Amino acid sequence: MTKPESKILVQIDSKAYTQKPEGKEIGGIKSRTQKSEAQNLTIEKFATEIEQGKSFSSGILEGGLGASNWKEQQIFGVDIDNNDETLPILTPKEAMKICKDNGVLPALCYKTFSSSKEKPKFRLMFKLNEPVKDEGRRLIVASSLVALFPQADRSCINADRIFFGTNKKVAILNKTVSFDKILEVSGKQIAPAKELTELDKLKAKFDFENFLNEECGEITRKTETYIMYKNCPICGHHDDFIYYKKSRTFKCFGAHGGAGGSIIDYLMVTRKISQKQAIDYFKNELCGLPRSKNDDKKEIQQLELISAEQLIKQKLAPINWCIEDFLPQGLALVVAQPKAGKSWLTLAICLSVATGIDFLGYHTNKGESLYLALEDSRHRLKNRLGKILGENEIPKNFNFVIKAPSLANGLIDMLEKHMQEHPATKLIAIDTLQKIRTGATKQEGAYAADYREVGMLKSFADKYNIAVLLVHHLRKQKDADVFNKISGTNGIMGVADTIFILDKDSRESDEAKLHITGRDVEFDELYLLFNKATCQWTCEGNAEIQEKKRKIREYINDPVIKALRKLIEIDANWYGTAQELLKEFIDKCNININEKPETVGRKLRKYTELMLEIDGIAYTAPNPNGSNGRREHKFHAGVPLADEYDLDSYFN
Repeated sequence: MTKPESKILVQIDSKAYTQKPEGKEIGGIKSRTQKSEAQNLTIEKFATEIEQGKSFSSGILEGGLGASNWKEQQIFGVDIDNNDETLPILTPKEAMKICKDNGVLPALCYKTFSSSKEKPKFRLMFKLNEPVKDEGRRLIVASSLVALFPQADRSCINADRIFFGTNKKVAILNKTVSFDKILEVSGKQIAPAKELTELDKLKAKFDFENFLNEECGEITRKTETYIMYKNCPICGHHDDFIYYKKSRTFKCFGAHGGAGGSIIDYLMVTRKISQKQAIDYFKNELCGLPRSKNDDKKEIQQLELISAEQLIKQKLAPINWCIEDFLPQGLALVVAQPKAGKSWLTLAICLSVATGIDFLGYHTNKGESLYLALEDSRHRLKNRLGKILGENEIPKNFNFVIKAPSLANGLIDMLEKHMQEHPATKLIAIDTLQKIRTGATKQEGAYAADYREVGMLKSFADKYNIAVLLVHHLRKQKDADVFNKISGTNGIMGVADTIFILDKDSRESDEAKLHITGRDVEFDELYLLFNKATCQWTCEGNAEIQEKKRKIREYINDPVIKALRKLIEIDANWYGTAQELLKEFIDKCNININEKPETVGRKLRKYTELMLEIDGIAYTAPNPNGSNGRREHKFHAGVPLADEYDLDSYFN
């Protein structure tokens, strides 16, 4: 009797694509896919669907879109997009070597739609030996696999991530990996350096395991290589905090924690102290070494203990919103190109929270605001504040800072003191992130440094249930996914709860799209206009709708279209070359269009859909090869649709 072929559960889009979907198509793919019925497929059948260009959701969602509806998952994807210019290009061959070295071979591998020889982009799909139905375990698997490849897209850890298919061949390896193997791999990623310093020797002697047993309490799983604790002291989730015996390191996989390393790293993130303070505490308090005369003798704050009984009975408060459905508690990013208006946007957010006035149409909950304007002077701030306020009353609960230390030199301590003196604070904005950073240490890479530094601010925000808003920059290179343009590694985006990207076509433009995504907010794109008189951004509505309005305005005001309308009134079925069309405009309509024939041809092709949609004009573009040497444009006037379209009300 043959063994039945194993299958995996996935959600597949019903529509196939021959090239990478873009724009509004992506929203349709996500809706169709994650609302579809999950299918049990063999790896071979799954590969066939991908080769047909069908998108898929590896996480199974039930009851609606969004990560909160995740139920189970067995297949995990890692996108190698090679978008970070600070990292070397990773080839599929090199990626497979990483997989082999770590003993986690993928089930499938394929190049994406936009892959090229100069910049390979490919996807590795890993199959777990059994489905995971616990969010903590899902996050462990996804985070560990993504962390293997610095060039990977960090958003692959999201529970509701959609993966596109391809127009290329899918390689089938049909390998599986166990959850224990994943944990073994994640332990290697945070292994300490081989060369031991005096501090390393102290850490090697320290009984970190027993220390964590006392700190964390209940153990849910214990093997020869790792221990999994039920309660994570960093993010508060269940079953996502691991201690690795061999390397004497820990790892929190929680989306709101995200930390790992040695006892020093543990002390930094749980005690909210700097690296220097953590080392001193470890040496003097935990290891019992005598203090030198020059040591800082500041009193160590006592831990705020919560018993297991208290924790079980505790009713957790709902999400604290600064701006309803827009800016929740936690860490948020405002990202844009230099001089794009992100500081004006941030200042307006702070003022809205301080005054309780609605922001971009969203209801605001009034509270105290603190703005660290670290790239501004008093004169510039006074000028900016005056322009935005105008004749309005000056808020009394809005404070500024123009100088502050870096994260490594006491910023968190200063913010802690501010919260103690100003407990009504709801929002702290830091402009910019780069001003408070110190970068990677000798022992860590760029990704680890990004994750650690931004994670410190995230932990601070969570501790006080406030919003911390970081102003940051976009890279210059183009990318279809605007979130991939955030400067730095994926460690920055991975920590953030909410991300706002202000994207402009040019620096001089007064128009922008505000892309919004996050853990507690719905994905959206808003169309914003900048008022130079008041120096404020205003929301004109959904970006997709506003883009359609802009195209219609351009269409109805184009002189070629205005002339064409008159010509079609005279001759409802006209055809001829672009040169002949321009002559007809003069002869029959008395309109002289000062444009070249090839420019007119490009415009007509561009407006094909709008001609039919608004004016009922069916347009047929000329054959690219021509017909008997002529490239004829053909127009046929059908039933006018302008009355049905109601342009006046559309623009109101």
